[in-house]
Amino acid sequence: MHTKPLVTRLAAAIGALFALSAIAADVQTDTGTLDEASAAKLFPAKAAYSPYAGRNFPSRPLFGDTHTHTSYSMDAGAFGCRLGPRDAFRFGKGFEITSSSGQQVKLSRPLDFIVVADHSDGFGFFPLLVSGDPKIMADPQGRKWNEMIQSGRGAEAAMDIIRSFGTGTISKAILPMPGTDAYRSAWLATIDAAEAENEPGKFTAFIGFEWTSNTGGNNLHRNVIFRENGDKARLTEPFVTMKPFGSDNPRDLWKWMGATVDKTGSDVLAIAHNGNLSNGRMFPIIESFSGKRIDRAYADSRMRWEPLFEATQIKGDSETHPLLSPNDEFANFERWDKGNLDLTEKKKPEMLEFEYARSALRNGLKMEAELGVNPYKFGVVGSTDAHTGLAAVEEDNFWGKTSSAEPSAERASHPFVKAPDGKTVIMGWETTASGYAAVWEREHARLAVRRDEAQGNLRDDRAAHDRALLRRLRFRGEGWRQPCARAHRLRERRADGRRSFRRAKGQVADVPGRRAEGSDRRESRSLPDRQRLARREGRDA
Repeated sequence: MHTKPLVTRLAAAIGALFALSAIAADVQTDTGTLDEASAAKLFPAKAAYSPYAGRNFPSRPLFGDTHTHTSYSMDAGAFGCRLGPRDAFRFGKGFEITSSSGQQVKLSRPLDFIVVADHSDGFGFFPLLVSGDPKIMADPQGRKWNEMIQSGRGAEAAMDIIRSFGTGTISKAILPMPGTDAYRSAWLATIDAAEAENEPGKFTAFIGFEWTSNTGGNNLHRNVIFRENGDKARLTEPFVTMKPFGSDNPRDLWKWMGATVDKTGSDVLAIAHNGNLSNGRMFPIIESFSGKRIDRAYADSRMRWEPLFEATQIKGDSETHPLLSPNDEFANFERWDKGNLDLTEKKKPEMLEFEYARSALRNGLKMEAELGVNPYKFGVVGSTDAHTGLAAVEEDNFWGKTSSAEPSAERASHPFVKAPDGKTVIMGWETTASGYAAVWEREHARLAVRRDEAQGNLRDDRAAHDRALLRRLRFRGEGWRQPCARAHRLRERRADGRRSFRRAKGQVADVPGRRAEGSDRRESRSLPDRQRLARREGRDA
């Protein structure tokens, strides 16, 4: 009967106690005295001290090569490569193997990933030729080349093969093309090699190929990489440049990529390379194929399918040029600017703006203001383009571009490529010990938790067998958003830092009359002037 009044009185007493405690400066308890200042320290409003608490972004760098060729590439086979896709993957994993020149070779430390990107045109031709495949031997041209190789005249046969392929006179009966048994067999063997050598948590073996548009000797090559595993890559075959099976126009490659995503369910990306050998066609304002100004459709497609650019490799550096970056002493680093890929057309200064990554990034911003989309908004990587099956480009372990240029006393003094007139030459010593790609990841596994692009939430995608590294290359490797896939030009960055520090200390002054970075001699020209210049280049093509 007296319970309710007792509870009421008890509650009132407790309330009064708390009220008095709030007024008091200190609170006495059986654990001591608690003051407001001490209490505030226990419940801080700012972030935790530990820089690792709550970290949810990739923090582990992984290194690899997105551009390795094997004997399945026609030119690699012609120049002596006898290593296949399985060999290339095993070498990348750190195994010691025997090179095509008979020498033992091993990396100083294993890579984390490799893309075997053999040329899609003539895919798998050379292994068939060397082994004397019945269909090859049934054709007079194929039988002649096989007999030349077996009799010790391999170099002569290689030159004849390359010449025949370049002029379109190679027999269609022996050239593997999409839809043929030989082509399908080589593609499946490449996929099987990647599946066999892929080790989640240790090494990622990507499935890919190179689309090699080279009209007029002007390099517009792209490496195409599949995101998913072999079960989806087997549903299609690589896109080629030879008509009527394919096309040499990048727009058609992008259409094929869209159709491939719809057909296979595997996302793909393309990485262009060697803008320095495109003679002004890699990053156009005016398309060389149509002679027309870049439109919104081109910008959208390139933005969708090409989030990366290979800025450095064995065939020189495509980041910038001394005429484009006159205040950067490293702009002359590993420069190849004598002509296009086969030196059939010499380089002209007005071509440079449309070849290099830095000027492309600048022009892309201008085009975005006009089109609403920036076609040249990309991150950068380095890779090798080795045609040896060996992704070995360390300066003290450099195995060259082709198997004929593997370590020997003569390789530096031997011409790498000669112009048809014999006057312009790129020597073996001019090949570059470069490069590798770097990707920031949370973990090293293709069966990994990935970010859902549409919803932005994390979800387990083990059932889809997602190659997580490709996700980073494409979706978190977008260099303008997050620090992920980038070419490691550490010397340039350190030099830039040193110059900035010395300039701040008054130790270095800008040279009077010298143009600032990015303000090359063409910068003062109006966009229409540059358009007319680019249009003139298109007619010359």
